Amino acid sequence: DIVMSHVLTVLSSTFPEGENFFVRSVAAVRDDLTDPELRRDVEGFIGQEQMHGREHQVLNDRLAEYGYPTRGINAYVRGLYWVRERIQTKKVNLAFTAALEHYTATLAELLLTDEEARKAVGKPGARDILTWHALEESEHKAVAFDVYKAVGGDEIMRIFVMFLTDLLFIFETSVMGLISLVMDRDV
Repeated sequence: DIVMSHVLTVLSSTFPEGENFFVRSVAAVRDDLTDPELRRDVEGFIGQEQMHGREHQVLNDRLAEYGYPTRGINAYVRGLYWVRERIQTKKVNLAFTAALEHYTATLAELLLTDEEARKAVGKPGARDILTWHALEESEHKAVAFDVYKAVGGDEIMRIFVMFLTDLLFIFETSVMGLISLVMDRDV
């Protein structure tokens, strides 16, 4: 499925820089946390997110060899997070992290519970990395949210940022997916 290939590639392309942003967002407030269990959860979250980013980078490099625009998407996402981290507060960055982690947890749940979703991924290698990522996402799906709440993140900001994330996620993923399709030399 050519469209699904491009959608999944676009998502994977955003992960290395996204995972790095998640790590920086949570690490930026790590010293403000007093709950020892949450601090342990943060350390596990950071380790998993760093590994996810590395593995998706390997996958993205391979996808780039097939002509997918993973490097361009990665550069765009890197710039986006660079700007965000310079103009937003730590709490807003955490709210975005919690919102995006909600998306990855939702996608993980779909992949782990729906055989058709796993089959739609296609190639066993890509399916394996996405299933592994989904399993790990389910392990720490609430950590960023818990950290956000622990440092005084309020509900109004969380709801607003989730709404904004919804709009941006749908818009940017659609635009990047369309660009990826248009650039595909086999279409």
